[in-house]
Amino acid sequence: MAAFYTTKGWYKSKTIWTSIVGIVLAVAALFGVHTVTDAPTIVNTAFGALFALTALFRVNATEQVAVVPTTTV
Repeated sequence: MAAFYTTKGWYKSKTIWTSIVGIVLAVAALFGVHTVTDAPTIVNTAFGALFALTALFRVNATEQVAVVPTTTV
């Protein structure tokens, strides 16, 4: 695992944003919100790609996410 020397706010994390989008889409599908297409193959592929991106972003992370970002004066 890489040593992290700097931190960033959670809102700057691609990993967190792709996870949020995936969760929102999954919850919407759970409640019956239909996408542009009802083709399950396309929807499943989109979810798979989204979560694969999340894993890729996490592996390539160079900064640690801080709950409260540190500020330098």
